[in-house]
Parts: sequence; structure tokens; C-alpha cells
Amino acid sequence: MNKLKDYPEIIKLLNRRSWTKKRFEENLKKKYFLQSEADTLVNQAIELGLINDDKWTKIYINKKNSNIKSNRAIEQDLLKVGICRKIIDKNISKRNDDEACSNAIEYKKKRIPENKQDKTKILYNYLMSKGFSSDLVYKLLKIEQ
Repeated sequence: MNKLKDYPEIIKLLNRRSWTKKRFEENLKKKYFLQSEADTLVNQAIELGLINDDKWTKIYINKKNSNIKSNRAIEQDLLKVGICRKIIDKNISKRNDDEACSNAIEYKKKRIPENKQDKTKILYNYLMSKGFSSDLVYKLLKIEQ
């Protein structure tokens, strides 16, 4: 492909949403760019500040649906999209897992019908599926081990 001809399409991609370095590079390869061309374009986008993995990570962690996920689940999601562990550790250390678990409990309590018998079991299973540690879940639900 002719790089100059495709610049408007690349700009359109960058304007549509935030990108991680890995995802943007994969997208360029799907658009039939050679590896060297894709690397050059990614580096230019990083230099211009159009791609910033640290900023993307902060936005992802502060998203509304991340309030009900554990740090472990968020870490796995970020690793899947190609964020390096150093950036993840820096940003996730500022987050409180206890608070996120409490938010998840409140979120799920609103969605459990009143006539359900074993709400604690439902909450326990839900929190475990969101990646919270069993010790934290026991502590917040006040379940004896």
C-alpha cells in the first residue's frame, strides 16, 4: 500500500478511539502494512502523543465497569491488550481492592431479587468470578471459614 495515500485512514483510526501500542500495530498489519511501515507509524504516533499506554491504562482502570473488578482481573485484561507489566503495576498500585469488592457487592445486591433465599452464596460466587481473593470475600461478606 502507498503510505501517503493511507494517512487519512490512519488519522481516522487514531481519532476514533484510544489505542494501545500493540492494538494499533495489529490493526495496521490487518490493513496490509509491512512490519517496518507499521513500526514507523506506531513510533511516530507515540512521539506525537497519539498513543500512550500509560494514559490508556489510567483511563481503563477508572472506567465505570472497572469499579466492580478485582485488581487481578484488571491486570489480566491489560496484559491481554498488550500493556507492559511495569505500567500495570505502577497504575494498579493506586487502586484499593477492598473498595472495589465493596462496590461489586453493592452492584450485585441491587440485582438480586428479594425472594432469593441464599443471597450470600450468590454474592460469593459473583465476587469470585470477578477475580477477588477468597479471603477478601469472606472478610467483606462476614462469612466464617
